[in-house]
Amino acid sequence: MLVVLLAREASPNTVAVYGYLLGTATLVATFTDLGVAAVAGREVAAGRLPANGALHAALWPQAASVAAACVATVALTLLAGPDAVPGAALALTVAFVVITGFLNLWAEMLRVTGRVVVEGGLQVASAVALMVGGVLVIRSGGDATDLLVIVVLKEAVVLAVSVALVRPRPRPEQVRSRRLLRQSLWLGVSSVGLVVLWRQGMVVIGAAGTLGALAAYVVASRFLDAGVTIAQTAGFGLVPGMSALASEPAAFRHEAHRYLGMATLVGAGVALIGVLAARPITVIPFGERWGEAVPAVRVIALAGLPILVGYVAWTLLLARRQVRWLAAGSAAGAVTGVALSAALVAWRPDALSAMIGTAVGAAVLVAVLLAGLRDLFLPSAYPNDGTRSRRLRTTDPEAIVSHFFQDYVNRGKPGYSYLLRRPRQSLAVLIVLSRLTRLEANPSYEFEGLVMRAALSRRSALRRVIAPVTSVLTLPHDPAGYELGSSKQTLRRKVRCARKLGVYWDKVEDSQERRDLLQLANSWEQIHPSEQYRNVELDNTGLLNYRLWLVAYSGEGRALVLAVVAVDNEWAFLRYFRTLGAGEDYSNARYLVMLALVRCLVGLGARYLFDESSPVGLPNGLRLYQRTVGFRTVRVRLTQPGAPRAQRH
Repeated sequence: MLVVLLAREASPNTVAVYGYLLGTATLVATFTDLGVAAVAGREVAAGRLPANGALHAALWPQAASVAAACVATVALTLLAGPDAVPGAALALTVAFVVITGFLNLWAEMLRVTGRVVVEGGLQVASAVALMVGGVLVIRSGGDATDLLVIVVLKEAVVLAVSVALVRPRPRPEQVRSRRLLRQSLWLGVSSVGLVVLWRQGMVVIGAAGTLGALAAYVVASRFLDAGVTIAQTAGFGLVPGMSALASEPAAFRHEAHRYLGMATLVGAGVALIGVLAARPITVIPFGERWGEAVPAVRVIALAGLPILVGYVAWTLLLARRQVRWLAAGSAAGAVTGVALSAALVAWRPDALSAMIGTAVGAAVLVAVLLAGLRDLFLPSAYPNDGTRSRRLRTTDPEAIVSHFFQDYVNRGKPGYSYLLRRPRQSLAVLIVLSRLTRLEANPSYEFEGLVMRAALSRRSALRRVIAPVTSVLTLPHDPAGYELGSSKQTLRRKVRCARKLGVYWDKVEDSQERRDLLQLANSWEQIHPSEQYRNVELDNTGLLNYRLWLVAYSGEGRALVLAVVAVDNEWAFLRYFRTLGAGEDYSNARYLVMLALVRCLVGLGARYLFDESSPVGLPNGLRLYQRTVGFRTVRVRLTQPGAPRAQRH
């Protein structure tokens, strides 16, 4: 409404200066944005980073991008902008860039900390304030500087309220900025690609078309801008929820189908209405003289479907940390849009030609993004080879790999013959292995770090062929979050059962008590009723050198479970974890000890706990227990101490 009123009643000088300054500032801010706000929000929503630590880690990169945007805005305005730009208006534009840069970060933090309604309310209130204040300025004969005062004030108020709601606490959790930058740089590249895609039409028609064609394109592009803004707002509003679901593939897939379906229906409706009613929705607000923009508006309406679906797909890829697909999609769309727009405008220099290039670029964008999500549309990535094991109905790479290993164990661990007899199935799983989460472990060369290095270096021949996979439990920042969620229902139930039986746990510090427990553990292993867990010739004396011992006791003081763990910086190694007898209390105590172990390790600063046992040949009973308490199969690569710790996909 404000844009329409500005075009109808304000002076050409006011329209030009106001439009140029805000348009340039917005464009430059997008080009210089490093994407850390979106990545920080995703990591907080997924539970991988604490909100306060992520906020502090994102501040310096965000400040750098804001500073670059300010410098670029001033330089472009002074060197290539209109001569009539007042100094006060330029100063207000710089203030606008600074405030909105940090407001984007705080808005993301509001959304991921459960204040979505508050953040939305602030945005609506600021839009209403801008409209009311802008109308008063225009009706009173104000110029671009007066309008920019309203813009800056309303942004400053929203930022102040946001900071009051999400205050940075002192002494934040140690989260390094480079952890966010590793993926945010790809996100920054993809954002630039989108800006080029949506803006290239105006540049091309301005360079090769007539002034009338450019004016018609500007009018038609108002609808493009509105559609992109709505789709972007809706897409990024889904980031917190979808990021939180990314660790639960079945729920993620269900919600992804729902949101993509909704976007498709809405996009199809917009396309139908836009094509049929393009003329009235163009000439009523802008006037009959802009009738030549109607064909371009129809193309924009048709592009509504790929734009809406594209931003939902963008959100899903961001939630799954597939940022390289985002960069590839935006690059492909931008290149296609620029090339086609240039070719069509050279042939027929009108608004329709440039808009067709933009619409086709949007279609290419969504095609590439959906290709990155192709596993969501497959009935199963695990082929049915007619064996007795039932078909796995999931597209989660980790679950597919785990099911493959489970079937391998069920068939007696036949070695390479298992792969050779199932070439299609084996090839599919080998491909899926490349999509497993990859962790880089860099334990020190102290005693427990050396033990970890030795454990991670031991690979069987089959394991080396398949992948350096390891069972790893990712530890939460807040230990209270470990037992939450539907996937931990069994854990919570077993812990309750153990406590009802009077089971409790304790740390073992006394050296003699450790020796006694070790003797008890050795005795039980040598006579274990199950052959696959029985070990007659064993030597566990090295366990006495590890610093963390936990034991579970029955109400009568009988030792039930013994856990011995090596800890070195962010990594922990589950060196020994055994029940010391058979029975319900022994079984339930395993869950209580694992819960206690997670709390102890988080307190020691550990982030990952890995098991020495190969997930390839792991007994399926133990595999089920591991998955119940949160272990997952990942790829682990050893690096040198001091190398950056990284988690990649």
